[in-house]
Amino acid sequence: MNEAPAGAIQGWHIEAVGTVGSTNDEARQLASDGCPDRTVVWATEQTSGRGRHGRTWVSPPGNLYSSCILRTSRPPAERPQIGLLAALAIADTVAGLMPAAAPKLTLKWPNDVLVGGAKVSGILVESFEPPAGGGVVILGMGVNVASHPQVPDRPSMALNQAGFGGTIEQLLQNLLGYLAVRLDEWEAGGFAAIRMDWLHWATVGQPITVRLGAEVLSGVFSGLDDSGGLILAQGDNTRVLAAGEVFENAG
Repeated sequence: MNEAPAGAIQGWHIEAVGTVGSTNDEARQLASDGCPDRTVVWATEQTSGRGRHGRTWVSPPGNLYSSCILRTSRPPAERPQIGLLAALAIADTVAGLMPAAAPKLTLKWPNDVLVGGAKVSGILVESFEPPAGGGVVILGMGVNVASHPQVPDRPSMALNQAGFGGTIEQLLQNLLGYLAVRLDEWEAGGFAAIRMDWLHWATVGQPITVRLGAEVLSGVFSGLDDSGGLILAQGDNTRVLAAGEVFENAG
């Protein structure tokens, strides 16, 4: 079983659970039972982990698997922004722990963190209303530390390959510290500052393809709108997308 990270992590309560089916499912149950805000489920392994679009998230020991329970007063329409700020917190963490990797860091909409064009983490945001009422967001975050999945068309890598020599405990401690800062910023001031910092790591101007179910769109990534939607430039026209799967084109 995991041990709590060394040192205090102000404002977070960590539930170390060893092997579970899904940290998001464990977190949902804890939230339904009335656990405190900013409770974190931390597992060594998931047997039924899942990612966006219903994909399986391969979860062997050696990587970071966590889900945060967040009780927010922000309206439901704004809650998907948590995925963007979580990706920003992971980028903050990787840059802080691995300064040499910082020039290779990029963010890809909506919430992928890449090092040298390869994905190093996964984020899943699920919102629900527990029986006791009040809005709850379950923020699932997985970071490839010792291994990474092999997925066609989606290059990935582990942080150890990029020179990370620390522990999972150290990674979690730093990540929760940065995440708290970003959440407080968002709760107090909304998305504007998050948007600006997120775009610092993004490849604005990159030709992309976006899959929306059966629809495939091509254009240029032109930034985020005020709510976090992707702005896709197509010639003289622009389109704002609230969902979709982005692939960066070679040119």
